[in-house]
Amino acid sequence: MSAFAVFLHQDEPEASNKVRKHIEENFPGSNHYKFSEYVYLVTGPRLVNEVSGALGLDDDDDLYAAVLSLNGSFGGRSWVAMWDWLKAAEKVG
Repeated sequence: MSAFAVFLHQDEPEASNKVRKHIEENFPGSNHYKFSEYVYLVTGPRLVNEVSGALGLDDDDDLYAAVLSLNGSFGGRSWVAMWDWLKAAEKVG
């Protein structure tokens, strides 16, 4: 499986709410991790353009978000739960 970071625009609250709904529907349960109000991590056996499509970004000109593929190399300081989620996402693939 691949992991992706989804960045929502805080100045587009309606669009961000729609993308959040797509995240909940298309990446349910442990297939997503809420890093912050505007940043989510998602996992699935998909390419970045397939993730964008699942979030509705290809079909709706009023939705705004950036999707970045995570390459398996992580660093920084954050909550243990986030690192555990990333490790689990890598092991599934």
